[in-house]
Amino acid sequence: VLVHGGRDFNQLTPPPAVQEGIILPARQTVDRTAGRIIIFFIDAMHLQASETPRVRHFIKDVADVLIHEGDLVGLISNNSLGTSVDLTYDRALLDSAADRIIGNGFGPRELIMDMQNGTRGPAELRWRAHRAFFTVNTLLQSLENIEDRRKILLYISTGYDLNPFALQRLHRDQRADRFLRENGGMPASQMDPFEKVQRQGAVFADGELIGEMTELTQAANRANTTFYTMDPRGLVSSPDIDFNVPFEAWSEYVSTTRASLRTLAELTGGIAIVNTNNFDEMLREIDAATSDYYVLGFYTNN
Repeated sequence: VLVHGGRDFNQLTPPPAVQEGIILPARQTVDRTAGRIIIFFIDAMHLQASETPRVRHFIKDVADVLIHEGDLVGLISNNSLGTSVDLTYDRALLDSAADRIIGNGFGPRELIMDMQNGTRGPAELRWRAHRAFFTVNTLLQSLENIEDRRKILLYISTGYDLNPFALQRLHRDQRADRFLRENGGMPASQMDPFEKVQRQGAVFADGELIGEMTELTQAANRANTTFYTMDPRGLVSSPDIDFNVPFEAWSEYVSTTRASLRTLAELTGGIAIVNTNNFDEMLREIDAATSDYYVLGFYTNN
């Protein structure tokens, strides 16, 4: 079978017999059998509210560049608004759902000032990352039952770092220790050693993140689904002016989160749209990779 531009050509089907006399034109029907399945996953728990307009614009760009007639599209999110679209051929439903997307992720200031440390990093971040992976894994279990279609997951997120700004949070705790010492409390330096590790910790953060990402990409490969990850932050060279974060710490945070998106894409045969503002060119590359391909098979007497 050759799929070219979303159209299916069966190479084993013999040509139609030659007809004589008046030949009436055949009625045109829409052939949806060769269409792709394109699903958006919106990781709203890792998208800041300020990134919401760019995410909405990106989804509508995809509808114009990537989605063709015969493609089934859907949308799923992990936010509390229940933003989702079941698989459909109606792109208007996708545009309507995009207008309801709202990011509720943490910014650097919240990650430093409000996160409580643990032996596995800030508990809230670990739960949010696990929730994103759980949502996608549940989706992949459904896609595994669909055969003979190209399956694409557009994974929109700012990526994952289960132990962000560790040094800055440690300095925050040290300032709290000084306050306790001056007011008669017990600072961390006088606590049980295990308690100190818990306060300074995230000892297992990186290993846990790698483990969950490995499980997710293996599930995607079993479902024959390709991840195309997209970072809505685009091309950025420095933190926003109101982020009181050292440049080295901010750069390490951005590098770690982008690396997680690249890993998800590369381990499933996809492309990571990170550190760029030229989304249209990348979308055309994705369209070319998913529109023209061969499905190969063989017949056996065994």
